[in-house]
Amino acid sequence: MKILIACTKNKLFALNDELPWKNIKNETTKKDMKYFVENTTGKKIIMGYKTYKSIGRLLPNRENVIMSRTRTIPGAIMCRSLDELREKHLDGILIGGLDIINQVCNTMEVDEININVLDFVIHPTKLDSALYIDFGSYLKRSRLVNKINWNYF
Repeated sequence: MKILIACTKNKLFALNDELPWKNIKNETTKKDMKYFVENTTGKKIIMGYKTYKSIGRLLPNRENVIMSRTRTIPGAIMCRSLDELREKHLDGILIGGLDIINQVCNTMEVDEININVLDFVIHPTKLDSALYIDFGSYLKRSRLVNKINWNYF
């Protein structure tokens, strides 16, 4: 299993259940999106239901696996548990959300983690729901992380 994630320089991963930079269009976000497209097109991607909802659609030219115990999305391959993920989808790239990434790092072997660090900082307000990445915890918790790639945009 591989993981592909992005965050800001201050480790912000999600803001109000969306990408914090969703509405920012600059060279940094363009490079990140290009990297994502190049590394996921034609491959199996795995995401949680909240990540799917934040994207708003299935991603084209990819095999979309969505983790949800109860929901069904037309055109997607549904995965109901970590056991099913382990049995059928180890060849995929996990793109989020953070809860599923944490569960995978706690219970499964991870071949590679690609972390795109975007060259800006976003400061949430007190009213925002913000999720941050704790990079050290992936190394401590995962049974085995064979490789971590840091990409700075």
